[in-house]
Amino acid sequence: MARTKMEGRLELKRKLARVSAAGKAVLEAEVEFEANDLVKRMKRIVPRRSGNLAKSIRKEPGPHELSWDVRAGGPLTTKKVGNRTYDGDVILGSGDTQGRKSKAGGKHVTYDYANAFEFGTQNQAADPFFFTTVRARRKAYKRRRTTALNKAVKAAVT
Repeated sequence: MARTKMEGRLELKRKLARVSAAGKAVLEAEVEFEANDLVKRMKRIVPRRSGNLAKSIRKEPGPHELSWDVRAGGPLTTKKVGNRTYDGDVILGSGDTQGRKSKAGGKHVTYDYANAFEFGTQNQAADPFFFTTVRARRKAYKRRRTTALNKAVKAAVT
C-alpha cells in the first residue's frame, strides 16, 4: 500500500471548518429571509373575505435547523360542515367523507377553506395563492442562496 503525505492538510481542515460554519450561518439567514418573504407575498395576493385566511399564513420552525415551514390554514379557517355528527373527526379532503354516524354527541365534519381557495371545489373555482407564489420564487431564492453561499465561502477561505 502506498501512502502519500499531503502538505498543508491541517490548514485545509481549518479552512473547511471555517467554510462550514460561515456557510451554515449564511444559509440560516437566507432560509429565514425566504420564509418571511413568502409569507409577505402570499398575504399580499390571498383572497380577502373575512381576513382570516391572510391571518393564518405563517412560518414555523421546520424539522431541522436549516428549514422553515410556511403554512396557511388551521383553526382560523376550519369550519364545521352541516349539522351531522360522527364518532370520530371527519376532515373533508382527506379521503374519509363518510365516517360512522354518531347517535349523540360526537364530532362534526370540518373543512379547512384554505384548501378550497387554493385548489377549488365543485362550486368554486380555484383562486391559488400558496403554490403559485412558491413556484414563482423558487429560482430566485435558489440564486440568492447560491450567491450568498459563494460570498461566504470566499470570505472564509481568504
